[in-house]
Amino acid sequence: MIFPKNLHQLLNMNNKVLIAAGRFPKEGISKTRLALDIGDRAAVDFYRQCAQHVLNEAAKLTLDIKSYFLYADSQDWLAVSKWLKGTGVRRLPPTNVDIEQNIADAFRRLLVRERTKGICVATDVPDLNSRLLREAFDALDNCNVVIGRDHKDGVYLFGIQRRQKKLLPDFFNSERDRDIPAFDFAMRIIKEKGLSCYQLPELLDVDTGEDLKRWQRHNLRVV
Repeated sequence: MIFPKNLHQLLNMNNKVLIAAGRFPKEGISKTRLALDIGDRAAVDFYRQCAQHVLNEAAKLTLDIKSYFLYADSQDWLAVSKWLKGTGVRRLPPTNVDIEQNIADAFRRLLVRERTKGICVATDVPDLNSRLLREAFDALDNCNVVIGRDHKDGVYLFGIQRRQKKLLPDFFNSERDRDIPAFDFAMRIIKEKGLSCYQLPELLDVDTGEDLKRWQRHNLRVV
């Protein structure tokens, strides 16, 4: 009989869930603000590469993490299936027209039974990588919530322990005050509920032409 080299990993297989949330890349639908500055085709091409990068980084994670792509339009199911073929990432159809409700529903559907941790990430953050994804999952060993802040006080990553999923309606509230940045709103709830929180490094998300130029300048400096 052949025994696994890592029995602990086998016993805890698929006990973590990663949700990459975004749109299937389509002209006139994806990254419309960016398209105003660089054109529809260029904007969609950039977003496609960015989203593909996030999915590729998710695919690098270990066997105990099951990855899903939560897409926005249910009519895109066939195109999404073809896009994800061979990546190891599963498609997750939307349940609502509201993105925040979709994410909350996805957490509720997937954080069941042996699955103890879940994170959701944006697909328009080109510097997100497998190291940060693993760091987020590791943080949930000791913290109730993990969060990644983008440069506009939005949230590019949100993670939560299964035992705290009853609080999902508080975090993903479609009726919340939109004048309050998403990051500030989440941190307010974390403080009110007395939750422990781990913060990841701030990253840049690309929504506009100026965001793209800023990201390109940053990467030139890094190189």
